[in-house]
Amino acid sequence: MGGTKRETAGHDAVALQAIVTTQAAYYYADGTSLKPCNWVKVYGAPGHTMVCNVTAGGAIIGLSDPNDGSQLPGILNDGDGTSYGTGPYRPMLNADGFTWFLIRGTRSISTQAQTQTSASNLLLIAGTVADQDDPNHPVSMFPSFQDYWDANPQNDPNQHFVGYAYTSGAPSDGVTPCCVQVKADSADWGFVRVTVNGHATVVGATSEYPQSRDVNLQSDGCAGILLVDTTAESVQFTIALPNAPGTDQLGPFTVRFQAFPAAIAPAQREGNVA
Repeated sequence: MGGTKRETAGHDAVALQAIVTTQAAYYYADGTSLKPCNWVKVYGAPGHTMVCNVTAGGAIIGLSDPNDGSQLPGILNDGDGTSYGTGPYRPMLNADGFTWFLIRGTRSISTQAQTQTSASNLLLIAGTVADQDDPNHPVSMFPSFQDYWDANPQNDPNQHFVGYAYTSGAPSDGVTPCCVQVKADSADWGFVRVTVNGHATVVGATSEYPQSRDVNLQSDGCAGILLVDTTAESVQFTIALPNAPGTDQLGPFTVRFQAFPAAIAPAQREGNVA
């Protein structure tokens, strides 16, 4: 996070900032329902156009409406959107000075390994965001990508989880998510149950039980889960397959939510949360 300040007509200087999640799984164009990505949120002078780029191995995924944070979980639940390759991608900041986009880490199917027991295939991508009116002072970001973790390294026949991945480091705005992807050996188990603690909630959960949700498995046995928070904190979540006898629960895993942007006072920040 951090950046240079830009003067806007009738306003004080605004520091350009960007925040990005880390640890997303690689995206493979293999037909699976999972489309993992790291989320980016940008803050700067309202109405200004940004110029966004990433290095080779990454792809920028843009929203149909990059200025409407309240619609993000529904619009890009599984990482769908328009690909702009390595850039440039030129979104305009909304009236509150925000915009969002995704960065996907791409690998060819020929290089795809099975789920890993360690992050040995870690990829770090460099990205920049600059105000179009001040291109010589970009903000840098470094999202990381890796293979799915092996959920059953001992090949236990009673363990029906195959792999998992999750991101960390999202802003605590109640909108931008930490993403969880899960692979089971069959869609016949129906759903995965995710539970989170702290002040975090599961997108799509009921108001009565906001910290737990049963998420349906897709036909390929995969599920995508979104966690959001309005408090800057580290939280833990677990995943289970209640309908699969003998399957152990995965977790707890820890993800972190961060205050963003630093230039806005807490009361103002809460006013911008959808």
